[in-house]
Amino acid sequence: MKKQLRHLFAVCAATAALSMAGSLTSMAATRGELSSVTSDTISGWAWEVGQYDSSLTVEIRIYEDIDRDSVPVKTVTTQANQFSQAVSDSIGDGWHAFSVPVNWAELGGNEYFVSVYSVMGQTRHQLGSTFSYKTGTETGSRIITGPGDMFGLDLDESEAGSSSKNENSLKEGYIELTGKETYLGAFTVTGYCNCSLCSGGHNMTFSGTVPKSNHTLSADLTVLPLGSKVWIDGVIYTVEDKGSGVNGQTVDIFYDTHEEALEHGTITADVYLL
Repeated sequence: MKKQLRHLFAVCAATAALSMAGSLTSMAATRGELSSVTSDTISGWAWEVGQYDSSLTVEIRIYEDIDRDSVPVKTVTTQANQFSQAVSDSIGDGWHAFSVPVNWAELGGNEYFVSVYSVMGQTRHQLGSTFSYKTGTETGSRIITGPGDMFGLDLDESEAGSSSKNENSLKEGYIELTGKETYLGAFTVTGYCNCSLCSGGHNMTFSGTVPKSNHTLSADLTVLPLGSKVWIDGVIYTVEDKGSGVNGQTVDIFYDTHEEALEHGTITADVYLL
C-alpha cells in the first residue's frame, strides 16, 4: 500500500517529527544483550549494525535495588571485542562479545541487579534484559525485559525519544519480552489505514491478506521480509505490507480508522524480531 499525505494541518508537525526520528534512529542502530551473570563473570555482546571491523564500548552497571532513583554500586566500562561462536552464528562475526570478572563479595550485599548499555558518544542505550543475581548462587536470571531508562539513568536526546516499556507494561494485552528476541534497533514508527489518503483505498495488503489492527505491519521488505514477526511496545505484529514511504528502519502500523492512525503520529520505538 502506498501512503499519501494526510491532513494539511499535520504536515508541519509530521515533518519535524520525522526529522528528529531519523536522527534518533541513526544514533541507536545497535544490537546486543546481557547474556549471563554468574558467580564470577558478567558476559554479553554488543554490535553497531553493519560495523564488522569496529567494536562498541559497553558500560555494565550493578545496582543493589531496582528503584528508578538507584545509584550503581559498581560501573565497569569495557570493549565488546572478544570472540563468541554464538554471536558469530547470529550476525556473521563473533568478535563483538564481552566478558568481565566480578567479585560479588567485595560489594558487601546479598542481591544485585545488572544492566548493560552500549555507549556511542554521549548516547547510552540499554541492551536486552536486566539480570538479578543473589550472592552464593551459580547464575543470575533475567527479570526485566526490553531496553529503557530502568534505573533513572540520565538520558540524552536520542534515548529520550524511545518509548518506555516500564510505563507501557501496565497496558491491557501487553506482551512481555522473553529475552530470546533479537533487538533490531530504534525504528521510526507511523500509523496508516486503508482509506484513500493512506492507502489509495486498497483493502488488501501487498501479501494478499486483509489488514488487521494490532497485527498488520508495513515495512521495508529488504529490512523485514514478508511474514516477519516483530515486537513493538508490547504488541506482536506480522509484516504483511509495504509502502513507498516505508524505507530502512521505518515501519507503519495498521489501524482500523484514519483517526486512530493520525492519533498514533510519528514516534521512535524499539523493535525486536521474534
